[in-house]
Order: sequence, then C-alpha cells, then structure tokens
Amino acid sequence: MGQKSRTNDVVAELPNGRIIAMGKDVTVLASGDVGVTVHIPDLREVEYLLQTNFTMDPEVDLANGEGNATINGNVVGLTIYGLSAGTTLTTEMIAIGPA
Repeated sequence: MGQKSRTNDVVAELPNGRIIAMGKDVTVLASGDVGVTVHIPDLREVEYLLQTNFTMDPEVDLANGEGNATINGNVVGLTIYGLSAGTTLTTEMIAIGPA
C-alpha cells in the first residue's frame, strides 16, 4: 500500500436519530490487488452501506471487480482486484447508522 488520506462528512440527520454519513479514503497503490478500509467516524456503527464510489487516476477498468464489503463497527473494508501499481484510488462510501 502507498500514501493514504481520509475525509468524512455528515450527509443528513434523520428524525429517528440516525445519520447518513460519508467516509473517503485516498490511496496511491503499491500493488495490483488492494484491501481498502474506509472509516466513517460520525457513525457509532454502520447499519447499511448505501453507496460505494470509486475514482481512479489513471482511469482503470474494474473488469476484475471488487470483493464483498465487510462491516466492523464504523469501518467498512473490501478488496479491489486488478489495479496497476501507482494508481491513485479514491474510495467514497455512504452509510447509515446511529450517531
């Protein structure tokens, strides 16, 4: 794995006290297959992963795809397959859960 940076944000607050929050992880890859973890600190735990977005530079076809997401508390992890070393991978996840 290479350099990393992370950001997060609250997207919406729901009347029942739960929130929709976003976490972002930016990694410059050192290998082709990579495990990605996104921490969503505004949530105590992720109940549902609503959306996952990937941006790559240089652009890469994700023909080999991604593995299943695994949730542990407020951290979501998954594996991305078939990326080239030196690719900058930005992973953004939007999830819902208790604040």
